[in-house]
Amino acid sequence: MSRHLPARLTLLLGVVALGLVLLPAIIFDQPLPWAAAGEKDQPVERAQQPTSHRFNIKINKFEFAFGKNTTQPATAEVSAPPPVPPPPRNPIKPYQIAAVIFALAGLITGPMAWSTARRSRPLVVSGVTCCCAAILWHYVVAGLIVGVAVAILLFILSAFG
Repeated sequence: MSRHLPARLTLLLGVVALGLVLLPAIIFDQPLPWAAAGEKDQPVERAQQPTSHRFNIKINKFEFAFGKNTTQPATAEVSAPPPVPPPPRNPIKPYQIAAVIFALAGLITGPMAWSTARRSRPLVVSGVTCCCAAILWHYVVAGLIVGVAVAILLFILSAFG
């Protein structure tokens, strides 16, 4: 068995994990989690309850009723609310689970590969980096966006300076 095999395996697992995270998200046009969170914050319209101007006072077994009842009489059938549809199935979830499994396998083989061969340590570092990026890819994307914005701001400020 080659001494470089665990290092190559770590890199392969990292690349596969990163591919399983990024490609299905692009193929299925999955929005980023912070973009989808904004849609959930919008208020949902509530069905208006029928108003009643009736005031009941109950003392022991004696009850007074004041006002008028504007609700429908009790004899009318009340329609049941429509059943709640099941939440939509996320087509990316199996790919995300597989990506996490591959990334964790790469993170486990990384230290073993580090100790077996000195010459293949750059492969190990690259593989472990891909594994970490696969697990934390939402934060990597956010960091890249912030980094590009800061770089553009620095270029603009240096042009005026």
